[in-house]
Amino acid sequence: MLAAFAREELGRYRILRRLWQRTIAGESFSVKQICKRCEDHVEKQREGMFSVVQRADNSTVLGQLIQARIRAVPGSPERKKADERLEKITESQIKRTPEARHRSRMKALYVEPLETGWNRPAETSEPAARDFLTDAINEYSIQQQAYVHPDLGDPVFHAALEEWLDRPELQPATSLHKFN
Repeated sequence: MLAAFAREELGRYRILRRLWQRTIAGESFSVKQICKRCEDHVEKQREGMFSVVQRADNSTVLGQLIQARIRAVPGSPERKKADERLEKITESQIKRTPEARHRSRMKALYVEPLETGWNRPAETSEPAARDFLTDAINEYSIQQQAYVHPDLGDPVFHAALEEWLDRPELQPATSLHKFN
């Protein structure tokens, strides 16, 4: 649940950063407009999505497609066909992931009745939780690195951060291995 909220906050960061960039260009926003822009949970999950992860067993269609792409010679018709099919799958994943992450957050937060019984957050499988946490840590790490290394990002943004005297210090991403 906390990892899902953290991803939403990464999304809020991107939304607020874009609004900040627009203020630099001369626009202004009311507090109400800013709050309205940051209230949709699925939109924040979408904005907090920096990558697409594809995990698949080799016995699945996706797993076989990934293996076919790996084995194909770069530039070959087989490789191009595999790339096209993977691109379609990736586009579909990008569309459905924010809503799926929001549903995962809700499942991790609430005990509630379902048509098939009860949702119990404690029943989330360890592999599913580990994958969710690993992916969240990786996405945070990408943004944390851009935040602390001015050469990786927007120099205007970094100059503004330098002027912010009491800005918080971001903690480095922590591997799940430290929690075992």
